Amino acid sequence: MGVYRINLNILKNTAILATFIIIFFIFGLNIPTYSTAAIVVAFSICLMFGWYSNCLNTNFLIKLSLLSFFTGSYYLILYLYGDVTLRSALTNSILIICAYITGRSINVPSLQGDIYGAILILLSMIAGLIIFTLLSVNISILDKPEMVVVSRQVQSFWDADVLQQATFLGVLSSLGSTLMPALLYVDSIKMNHIYKICFGLIVLSFVLIALYVGTLLQNRLPHFSLLLALLISLFIGRKYLLRLFNRRAISIMIFLIVGLSVFLFTNIIDHIYSFVYNVIYVRFQSEGLDTYRYVSWSYMIGGLFDSPFGGRSVYIGNASYVHNLWLDVAFRAGLIPMLCLIMFHIAQIKSFISIIKSNMTLFVVILLVCVGISFLVSFVGDPTMDSSPLSFAASCFFLGIVNSLAFGSRNYERPSVRTNE
Repeated sequence: MGVYRINLNILKNTAILATFIIIFFIFGLNIPTYSTAAIVVAFSICLMFGWYSNCLNTNFLIKLSLLSFFTGSYYLILYLYGDVTLRSALTNSILIICAYITGRSINVPSLQGDIYGAILILLSMIAGLIIFTLLSVNISILDKPEMVVVSRQVQSFWDADVLQQATFLGVLSSLGSTLMPALLYVDSIKMNHIYKICFGLIVLSFVLIALYVGTLLQNRLPHFSLLLALLISLFIGRKYLLRLFNRRAISIMIFLIVGLSVFLFTNIIDHIYSFVYNVIYVRFQSEGLDTYRYVSWSYMIGGLFDSPFGGRSVYIGNASYVHNLWLDVAFRAGLIPMLCLIMFHIAQIKSFISIIKSNMTLFVVILLVCVGISFLVSFVGDPTMDSSPLSFAASCFFLGIVNSLAFGSRNYERPSVRTNE
C-alpha cells in the first residue's frame, strides 16, 4: 500500500508538471487569443490547488502592488490618449498580472523533479518563444525574402501582421543564445547522467536556433547579452570551473561541443554563407555599434519633466520609439508608470542575490541569471511594451518563478564537485 501511495503521488506530480509545460509552451508560442488564455488557465489551476497562499507575504504583495499600479496607470493613460482600446487595456493588464502571480504561486515541491520541474516549466515557455521566432522568420524568408534581408521585417507565423522584428524577435531570440554559459554547468545538476545530457541538449538546441535567427535578423543586442552573461557566469562559478575537469564532466562537454560542430557544418552554412557575408558583415562594417537609440535616449531624458504625462510629446529625433523600456513608458504614459516600473524591477534584485548566494545547483543559478540578463539587456535597448505585451508578461512570469525559488532557496543544496571518479 505504501508503494502504491508513493507511485500515485509521483503520477500526480508528473501530471501537474506536464500540464504546466504544455500550457507555458502554448503561452510562449504567441498564438493570438490562445496564448493569453493559456496564462489564465495556469492562473486558475494555481487557484484551484490553493497555491495562491504562496503569495501571501508582505514582500511579494509590495512587488505585486507596484506592478499592478504600473500596469493600471500605464494602460489607463494610453486608453485616455486613445492609443489602445478598453478591451486591449484590460486584456494586457490581466495577462501581465496573472503571469507574475502564477510564477510566484507555482508550488515547486508539488512538481515532479522539484526545482528542476520548475526549470522545465520556464524552459518550455522559452521554447515556445524561440520556436515562434523560428517559424516566423522561416515563413517570411520563403514568402518575402527581400523583406527580411533588406528591410529587416518579419511577418507573424500566425497571421499576416508585420512584426517589428528588430525589437520584438530580437528579444525572443536573445533568450536562447544567452543561455550558452549554462552549458558549462550541466554536470552540477543533481540528477542521473541521462538527465544531465537531456538538459544540455535542450539548452544547446535553444542556443543554436537563437543564433540562427539572430544571424538572419542581424540583431546586435543578443551578442551583448551573451557576452555579459558569460562574464557574470564565469565569475559566479569560478571555483566550480577550476575543479570541473573530471572524466564525466569532460565527456559531457565534449558531447555538447561535438553536437555544436555537427550543426555548424551542415547544409545550413551553405545556404546562409553569402547572406552572412554580404549583408550582416557589411552592416556591422558600415554601422558598427552606432545606433540612433543613444540620441533618442538623450532627448527623452532631457524632456522627462517637460512632459510628465507622456502623450508622445517629447521630441526624440526621427525615431518612433525611444528604444528603452522605461523611457518608452515615460514617452507614452509619463513619469508615474515609469517610476512604478523602475521600483518594481529594483525590488527584484534581492531575489537574484538570494539565489546567487544560495546552495542551489549552479546550473539552475546560472540559467536563471542568464535569462535575467537577457531580459535586462532587451529592456535597456528595446521598447518591450510597444513590441509585445506578451513578452513583458513572460518576463513577469520569469520574475515570479525567481521570487518563488529565492523564497525557498534554503531547501536546495548545491552538490560538492567530486574530483575523483
